[in-house]
Amino acid sequence: MELRVAVVYDGGLADTNLLSAYDAGISLAGFARAFAITGHALLYQGVPRRRAARVQGVEVLIAPSRPGSFEQELRVILSDPILALGVNMVASVATAALWDLVKWSWSAAVDKAAEPETDYLKDLINRKEPYLGQLPGALESSLRSAHRPIEGDSDVEIFVMNPDDPLGYAEVAHFDTETLDFISSKARDDDPVIVHGNVTRYNILSGIGRFYSQEDGKTVSFRLSPTLPDIQKPFITWSLDERARNRPGLLMLKVVRFVNGRGETKRYQIEAIQN
Repeated sequence: MELRVAVVYDGGLADTNLLSAYDAGISLAGFARAFAITGHALLYQGVPRRRAARVQGVEVLIAPSRPGSFEQELRVILSDPILALGVNMVASVATAALWDLVKWSWSAAVDKAAEPETDYLKDLINRKEPYLGQLPGALESSLRSAHRPIEGDSDVEIFVMNPDDPLGYAEVAHFDTETLDFISSKARDDDPVIVHGNVTRYNILSGIGRFYSQEDGKTVSFRLSPTLPDIQKPFITWSLDERARNRPGLLMLKVVRFVNGRGETKRYQIEAIQN
C-alpha cells in the first residue's frame, strides 16, 4: 500500500520558492519519523514507538518537489498491510485508516481536536486503549522537528495534504506558530505541584482535555500521565459531569507543568487526582 503525501510550506521565505536547506531537511526528517511512528502504530497495534528512523513494514520515500510552489511529495509505503493487520483489509480501507490516524493523532499532539472518522479507527482505538492513546505523546519529538522552518520564520505555515482525496487536495494537518508554541513547551518544575479547579473538556479516547486552574487563573490543556492509577481516572469525567450540572466538580491535581518560552503555563501532565 502506498500513500502519497503533499507537505506544503507557505508564507515567508517559502513564498519565494526557497527555504533554508538545513531547516527544510530537519522538517522533512521529522515528518518521515512521524509517518513511520504512525504507520507502525496502525500495523502492529501496540505501544507506539517514540524513535523511528526506520521501522519494519513502513518506508517513507521522498519524491521530486513540485514546480511553482514550495511543495514536497512524500510516499509512505506499508508492506503487506493485510497480513500485518491480521484482517481482510483492502488497500483503500488501509489507506483511509492511516490518513484518519494521522489526522487524529497529529492534531492531538499539537492540542487540536479531531475525532476519528473511519469505523475501523474508531473500533481500533476502543480496542487498543491505552496504547493508541499514547500515540500523540510519542509523536511530539518528530513533529517538533517538522516545525523547524517556522522557528526561523514566523510567517511560514506548513500544511500536510492528501492529494488523492476524491474532492481534491484535502488538509490533514496544519502547523503554525501556535502549534510550535505548544509542542515546544518544557517541564517547568522538577517535582509535581498541586493545582485546584475543574475539568471543562475531556476526550476519553486520547486522554487529552482542558482544566480550569485556580492557581493559573485560566483554562489549561492537560494529558494523563502513563503512570496515573486507573482507579483515579473516573474523577475526570465526574468533574466534567458535575460542571455540566452547574456544580463545582472541584478536583485537586498533582501535575507537572509545561511552559512556553515566555514561562507561561501551556499544559499539565496529571500525575495524581483527588476530589
